[in-house]
Amino acid sequence: MEFLIHGVKYAFPAKPGAMVRGIAAGWQAPGLSEFMMDEPEPYVWPNALGSLRGHVIAPLHKSLPVVASNDPELHAQFALIDLIRVGSARERKVAAEELQKQLG
Repeated sequence: MEFLIHGVKYAFPAKPGAMVRGIAAGWQAPGLSEFMMDEPEPYVWPNALGSLRGHVIAPLHKSLPVVASNDPELHAQFALIDLIRVGSARERKVAAEELQKQLG
């Protein structure tokens, strides 16, 4: 848990890229809308079958968008991890607290 909260952003840095179609990452992921922050544009994992257009974030693994689309709980947890990787200090704090609740 300590690594996810404090180390993942250094071990797996991410920078939002161009606008593409993909699967929701960040606060738009399933189950995270109640925590919605002031995110100017949504983040997405690139996927041609995705329904959302947003700034691309490279997923931690290339198969993550497909796996996440079949498991809403896993999708939310990896979206929180990505928020820790790319979010503002406030977003990282809220994402870390929610990730700790979800993972125990």
